[in-house]
Amino acid sequence: HAENNPYVRITVSVNAVNRKSGHSGHDEIFGDAHVYTAGIYKRAKDKLWGDIIPPDPTGQNRWQALNWTSLGQQIFNGTVAGCKSQTPQEYYNKLRESGVPAKDIKAELAELEAEQELPVKTDLGPMEYNGTDPVALEEDKDKVTICHRTAATTNPYRKITVAASSIYKTRGHYGHDDEYLGNRIFNPSITYPANQKKWGDIIPPDPTGKNRWAPLNWTAAGQAIYNGTVAGCSEQSSQEYYNNQREDGKPKPEVMRDLERQNNVDDDPHEVDGTQYTGDDPEVEKTEPREPEFPEGKPEIAQSLSGIVWLDLNRDGLKDPNEPLMPNIVLSVVQVTETAPASSVRLGSFSLSPATRLQPAEVTTVLTDKDGFYIFPSLASGGWQVVAGVPNQLSVTYDSQGSADGAVKTTVPAGGKAFTWVGLVGENSTLNQQLLSQIRGGNFTPGALNGPAGARPGQTAGPNGSASGPQLAATGSNEIYWMLLGLLMLLAGVYGLRRSRKS
Repeated sequence: HAENNPYVRITVSVNAVNRKSGHSGHDEIFGDAHVYTAGIYKRAKDKLWGDIIPPDPTGQNRWQALNWTSLGQQIFNGTVAGCKSQTPQEYYNKLRESGVPAKDIKAELAELEAEQELPVKTDLGPMEYNGTDPVALEEDKDKVTICHRTAATTNPYRKITVAASSIYKTRGHYGHDDEYLGNRIFNPSITYPANQKKWGDIIPPDPTGKNRWAPLNWTAAGQAIYNGTVAGCSEQSSQEYYNNQREDGKPKPEVMRDLERQNNVDDDPHEVDGTQYTGDDPEVEKTEPREPEFPEGKPEIAQSLSGIVWLDLNRDGLKDPNEPLMPNIVLSVVQVTETAPASSVRLGSFSLSPATRLQPAEVTTVLTDKDGFYIFPSLASGGWQVVAGVPNQLSVTYDSQGSADGAVKTTVPAGGKAFTWVGLVGENSTLNQQLLSQIRGGNFTPGALNGPAGARPGQTAGPNGSASGPQLAATGSNEIYWMLLGLLMLLAGVYGLRRSRKS
């Protein structure tokens, strides 16, 4: 999960690759890419790709090759960078520079060494970062444990470990010093109103003796909470923290911002970025933003491709309860098929085959209804691409393929259906408020947006001032084929005439 170190070359026992619980099960995918592909991973949780496992060299087929594509083989063989042998220390350094917590790296290293059946194991306990990245150096060598205030009375503090710079530098924890009714430390005897849950972090003195900061709320009561003699500051995983905060009434965006700003060195950004509520409170479950699902009350038709478009105000690719669905958005669908060459023509030493190309099917265009829902019925089974017409002044945040272009490839199974989605957002908060007002008032059309209407580069104008998506471009055509064939036949005739005259 680290773009600066997408693979590490290791040699493992056969048992580590011949079952799904081993490396054969490491086949994650993002944006249709099973093999690491640079430049497509936007968020931490997007960093998904699979292991590359070659075929069994004995020919016994004890396992199936995994991601042994052209690109996978190039990475494996070193013709494309990305997979090299590394010492445990080198591997540790690379992943620490990517933000992976030390404890997670050490656990993975221990697992890898067990799979390799090494006679001598690395002593991972004292391992620390020894590279040159200043952030990783400080996080490993200059750490401080604090009680971070949560603004939740059920769980007033979270014990976290941060780099020293997270305390005293701009926007650090040293600025977390709120108070309510004269109390800077959480007081369980006070009834805090919903909008007044204010108390400060508890920060111990600088353990190095350099006095880079003054301790914060290091009173007798603060020390009692910090040391655990008084309950209130517990160690929590990012998932536990998220669940607790959501159950205390805090909205998801607020909790996520807090998690990111905590800079807890034990939080894996990959896990934090993909956090979803996993508790059992049904009321919280109702308000939890999630990836869009097929809406209730809409027709479920076999051999169809459907989906929704919504206003993704916080640009996270998740449908929040307060984010409205968008009507009157143009979508077009194109069948994605590969036309194989039917025959080859040979003229003397010349050979020509029809080009393999993407064969566009008949394009069907629809508008989303008042619920932001669209559906293309009666589609043949196989591959399809649905393209959203993105109105001027709007852009795609994420679509169901994980990209930001609103062109989603999917498969319609025989007798089944496919579901896709696209999130749109305005260029600024003022425009988004205008969109909200129009959508809630039932009078939104793309052409009603302020500014010039029309298509963007690479798109064709659609109804209501929107832009319809681009159709698939052909990589060859029968017309060109027959033109070339005629030209070659003419050249062959001239060549044959000249030879006959010489003879």
